[in-house]
Parts: sequence; C-alpha cells; structure tokens
Amino acid sequence: MEQRWRTIRPDLFGDKSKQHIGAKIRFTSIVMHDVKPESPIIIRLQDGITIQATNVSKRHRIEIATPRKGPPTYVTMEAVITSIDPKKRVVSVKATKVEVTWH
Repeated sequence: MEQRWRTIRPDLFGDKSKQHIGAKIRFTSIVMHDVKPESPIIIRLQDGITIQATNVSKRHRIEIATPRKGPPTYVTMEAVITSIDPKKRVVSVKATKVEVTWH
C-alpha cells in the first residue's frame, strides 16, 4: 500500500484524480504543525498535501494533537481515499489503521 501511495501521489491532483477514489493507501508522516484533536483530523504532509482523515479514534487524535518535547511524532495510516480536492490539494480518507510513534 505504501508503494501504491508513492505511485499515485504525483497524479492525485491532475486529470486522473477521480480514478484514485477508493484506492487503499498507506503513508507515514511526521506531524509538523498544530493538530486539533477533532474529527476529521487534518495532517499536512511534508510535500504540501493535506490529508483529512475520518474514522480515527479519539485516543489516536489526542496522541497526534498533543505537543511533545523531544522526539517528533510520526503517524502511519492505512486508509481508503474518499475524495480529492485538486484546488486545495486536500485528500480525504477513511482510516482503517492508525499508528502513532515517537522517534
């Protein structure tokens, strides 16, 4: 799934964007900004893509949103793409698995 995400990421906001709705993806990202523990949770990836994720448990939303001193917070998410907004560079997903780690 991670390979699939790398493959479709360049096409997400082009003419073929609609064909990726329903695709199962997996990505890992460092949390680089303030995140609010509300649903949907919004994560901005390092390449400028914004992920708007639903179906994320309250526990995971709080872990992602809690600022920490020391190692950065990483989020690994498996999800299904539900919509794509090319103008805003937003990909909406329904999470199927979420892992929060600190490195």
